[in-house]
Amino acid sequence: MDDQNPYQAGAVIPTAISPPHWEQVPSRITAPITQLALMGLSLALFAFGLGGWRLISSGSLFFAIDAVGAGVGGCIYLSLAFGVYRRSRVVVCLAGAIWVTVVTGRLLRDDPGFVDRPFQTAVILVVGVLIVRATIATFRYHRHLATQKRQPPRARISDDPIFAPRPPAA
Repeated sequence: MDDQNPYQAGAVIPTAISPPHWEQVPSRITAPITQLALMGLSLALFAFGLGGWRLISSGSLFFAIDAVGAGVGGCIYLSLAFGVYRRSRVVVCLAGAIWVTVVTGRLLRDDPGFVDRPFQTAVILVVGVLIVRATIATFRYHRHLATQKRQPPRARISDDPIFAPRPPAA
């Protein structure tokens, strides 16, 4: 009976809260960023696990120093993964620079087994492709946000209730 009263508001149906339209970014832009963040997190967990294993497995001082180095590397990977997840352009470029430095150092070290091992080469190339894709996606993400804030989508005339189709007369 209350629904027929024109002076009383009807029941409000709660809707799911969605972010503003300028923060809704397509998954084709955010997927490479998430993939690189997950790879950085897995590398951090691997480094922490390796450091813990090296610390537990041997009582030597050398391996304790090695475990500390693995822990520091894990902290670096973890901070890079968090920065990539937060979509920081500086951190993604820093991750790319670290990758280039590692690859250049491995090539200049005159390690004869580096190029001969196809698995290592494939892993390094896959990591490089992920970093390049995430770097491009991060810049596309920020360009997308800037474009959406500068040019918000207009409301269509067909969304106006005046132009809504009328229910059939009974």
